[in-house]
Amino acid sequence: MRLGRAFIVGIVAAVAVGMSGTAPAADAAPAQPACQIWATSQTDSHVTVINSHTSQVSSLSVNRGFNVVVTPDGSKVYVATASQGVKAIDVTGGYSVTTLVSSTSSYSLALSPSGDKLYVGEWRQGQPGLVTEYSTATNATTNRTASTGPDSADIAVSPDGSHIYVADYNSGPNPTVTKIATSDFTRTIHQVGAAGHTPSGLVVSPDGSKLFVTFQLGNVVNEIRTSDMAVLRTLAGLNQPRGIAINSSGSAIFVSNAASNNVVRIDTNTFQVTHTIPVGANPIDVAIAPDNSQLFVTNRNSGTVSRIDLATNTNIESIPFNVTPWGIAIGPSNCTTVAPQQAPAPVVPIWRVTMDPAGGECLDGGSTHDTTWTSVFVGFRYLPGASDCEREGYSFAGWADVAEPKVPVTFPLLVDPADGKKRAFAASNFSLVAVWAAVEDELDDLTGTAPGAFVGGPDRVTAEGGGVVDGYYIPPRTQFGLWMLAIRR
Repeated sequence: MRLGRAFIVGIVAAVAVGMSGTAPAADAAPAQPACQIWATSQTDSHVTVINSHTSQVSSLSVNRGFNVVVTPDGSKVYVATASQGVKAIDVTGGYSVTTLVSSTSSYSLALSPSGDKLYVGEWRQGQPGLVTEYSTATNATTNRTASTGPDSADIAVSPDGSHIYVADYNSGPNPTVTKIATSDFTRTIHQVGAAGHTPSGLVVSPDGSKLFVTFQLGNVVNEIRTSDMAVLRTLAGLNQPRGIAINSSGSAIFVSNAASNNVVRIDTNTFQVTHTIPVGANPIDVAIAPDNSQLFVTNRNSGTVSRIDLATNTNIESIPFNVTPWGIAIGPSNCTTVAPQQAPAPVVPIWRVTMDPAGGECLDGGSTHDTTWTSVFVGFRYLPGASDCEREGYSFAGWADVAEPKVPVTFPLLVDPADGKKRAFAASNFSLVAVWAAVEDELDDLTGTAPGAFVGGPDRVTAEGGGVVDGYYIPPRTQFGLWMLAIRR
């Protein structure tokens, strides 16, 4: 298995390359943070987060997951897991994980507009479901519940927070959506589709007047008036529609076609498809960035997350994921997917040397620094990291695939039970070479290097996106976690 640039799984957040430029004025507006795209895996125990500016991928072990939501301030993430109920991730508290509810049947999640309440829907294998309200401040139940139709596939909340809508996936010959008033948690169940259709995903218009519902087994999307839950329009001709999202103006909805490997843009005025955008295999869930610039899609059978540019309605990137991505959510609510311009990073010569096959010391392999030496890692292995590898005159820069020595690779950063340290974690069979950065006298201490300053002459200026004219780049040694490499002349 060959790992590419963007494949990394680890709780450590992405480290940005230093930027150059004039300092902003004192009264300048603060820069918008990069969006964090959170995605679950149906068959792997990690929830993964993607930095929208860098496409750097990190993850945290929780349990196999389905739906995921992020509070508006981005401080908490909730994951409905396959067998361990709902997990709460405290982002600002060091990504600590707690169990919110131990029920194994939790599946769908939604947050109130302010983020103070979490609504958890249960999947009960064809039996009537239940929605329970929790306080995100305490992660405790408010003891308010409402029964629903069988198997909650998705939950949406009205923009004013007054109502909750639940897609009752297995509601039988008369498919339903359950509508719950948050004032007193009373509920009504409404038939919203044709016989045999399965409500799969739903979203509320920004003004709260419309509800859009996908029906996976029916191949349609219905527009529903929320005041009386009457079906207004039906768009047919889709192919197992699953996830659904709406832009902030309410002018367009985006729906994943699981069986056609695409996402369609639907104009809400004409209720017709205006664009069909190819993505990966078996797209499941979709999430639109708060700035309406991009849409992200989980592709279950491709193991990727697609990034769609909404200005051009094109798929501009397939981000390598772990395995079987499923649910997806974006936060915080003031984030942006538009990355600030990246400045060149310092470039230093490197040597490639092998690692002890036993997985212990990092060895230089002798004075010749033979670039062909490799070590093969089989199965699940912890690899040494920067804090474990020391060599006089060099700084450990990470790992490269021996088959593609110019391509930097990264791995999960997980806690090694032997000593409690976070180390790179190899979960596949492949050959690696270790990458060492030679420390020249004038580069011995990079802490004083100006942000964006670069070493090596103008012929090594980095191109936007991280490539370089004469090889690859690495950041200053003081920036831990970004395993880029430069190719020695």
